[in-house]
Amino acid sequence: MARHGVNFMHLHPEINKFLVDVAREEGSENAIVRLNETIETVATLYPGLNQEQAQQQLLIMIKRATALAKELAKQEEIQEEFNQTNHAHQQQEQSHTNEGTFEKCKFAAEKGDTSAQYLLALHYIDGDIILRDFEKAATWLRKAAAQGNADAHYLLGMMHEGGEGTTQDNQQAELHMRQAAEQGHTEAQAWIDQHTGNQSSSQKDQRNSDMSFNEGVDAYEQQDYTKALRIWIPLADQGNAQAQYRLGLMYFKGLGVTKDYALAMEWYRKASAQGNADAYFSLGLMYTVGAGVTQDEFQAEFWYRKAAEQGHMAAIGALQARQNFNPRNRTPHRN
Repeated sequence: MARHGVNFMHLHPEINKFLVDVAREEGSENAIVRLNETIETVATLYPGLNQEQAQQQLLIMIKRATALAKELAKQEEIQEEFNQTNHAHQQQEQSHTNEGTFEKCKFAAEKGDTSAQYLLALHYIDGDIILRDFEKAATWLRKAAAQGNADAHYLLGMMHEGGEGTTQDNQQAELHMRQAAEQGHTEAQAWIDQHTGNQSSSQKDQRNSDMSFNEGVDAYEQQDYTKALRIWIPLADQGNAQAQYRLGLMYFKGLGVTKDYALAMEWYRKASAQGNADAYFSLGLMYTVGAGVTQDEFQAEFWYRKAAEQGHMAAIGALQARQNFNPRNRTPHRN
């Protein structure tokens, strides 16, 4: 069989070896196809060669191709080794970052910062940057609760109810829930309502004001800020958390009113006291940039976490930008 002046019956030994290697990897048919393609290339590039010259040129091309394949394989091996080393380095850097975050939080907590104490407890509950430890979480929650932290009271109530990290004690659970509810903690109040069969008047008032609030939303979306303010101000004064948050937003952006970060903070805090996730996030943002308050990374993360716990996507994104974060429920989970 001959093709383009090359006789397959009289191939150079190294060309035969090439054929055998390709046949082992890709099958004999592919080996013949590969060789024919190479022969066609030789015939096109070097017309007029006799059989011996064509084989010599073919051999040169095969050697070059083999050398190139080896070099590419070596480069891929080097790249893979680099990728593995880089991945290990990134994991080590992340570990150092998490360790630094935890140590800063612990230092502030030991100095009596109630936000840091609550945040440290959350880290122990989540097991995100430190090993999960419900007992240590309960210890830090007690310290924060002793300083009047409503969220700490709420989580302690949940832990006593479930016996996580502390003794199962329904009386202690209700005690902490009532202390949280007295500060306007809506989830604690809902727990009390559920367990006592009562319904708070604030919940009834909230339902009655929903329709008026939505009228304000319509006005806001139509950029009729004067009408939105006229509807939301009395609702906010009556304790409507959504209206309070919206007023904070309008003062923050200067929509229909003079921009005023202090008033924005005031309304955000009132809404956050009722568990409004948007208000939590906005407080975190203001502490991040230092708008109307002293810039404070611990306070920022504290408020971002509270918003993220309710599934607030912007807050989750803010936390992910700081460190790895897995959305979770506020209630401690069992292992």
